[in-house]
Amino acid sequence: MKNKLYRRVCPVCGKVEWVRKELLHKKCKSCAVKEAKKNISLETRRKMSEAKKGFIPWNKGKKMTKEYRKKLSEAHKGKQTWASFHREKLREKWRKNNPMKNPDIVKKRSGEFHHNWKRGITPERTKWETFQEGKKWRLAVFQRDNFICRRCGKRGVELNAHHIFNWAENKELRNDINNGITLCKECHTEFHKKYGFRNNNLKQITEFVGDKQMKDRILKNEVGGINER
Repeated sequence: MKNKLYRRVCPVCGKVEWVRKELLHKKCKSCAVKEAKKNISLETRRKMSEAKKGFIPWNKGKKMTKEYRKKLSEAHKGKQTWASFHREKLREKWRKNNPMKNPDIVKKRSGEFHHNWKRGITPERTKWETFQEGKKWRLAVFQRDNFICRRCGKRGVELNAHHIFNWAENKELRNDINNGITLCKECHTEFHKKYGFRNNNLKQITEFVGDKQMKDRILKNEVGGINER
């Protein structure tokens, strides 16, 4: 491919750049300039300094008038810079080739078309947690409970969305926000150590929460929102 770029890591500073093949073994520009400056002798530096003495840049002390600034502004209106033009092209190319953004590629690489397909052995719980159903339910429970553990009141720790009536035996309540309550990881682990993973119910979570006000809130359907079966 013409003008193909290769990934180069500068051996001096570690900077990553995309360059042509013939520049792969070389250092980055800034490191090369620094090294070149080190190799310049003192005599050469003195000559360079003398050569620049008395040199006055053409724009020194000059100020652009308001009229000139306005003309420049109007001349550049609607024009795209070189950098933004190429940035958009790269983004478009990335979107096209990125499997997470292109629905056609997603279809070709998912399910039975994926190279790791093992005839649908993924557990049902993993599927539910991974896809949108489980993620939406979890976030909705956290938002309703204000991202606070409803047992210890901690905020800013790792949280779990707990099913009041356990997930496996209550398919119709899996996506019901009222069947969820926010617990921190420690409290959630403690709950299942005490009550196990089967036949969980409202009575257990009411007893586990411990706080009388919290119990009243659960029973009034403010948290959980499901009556005892």
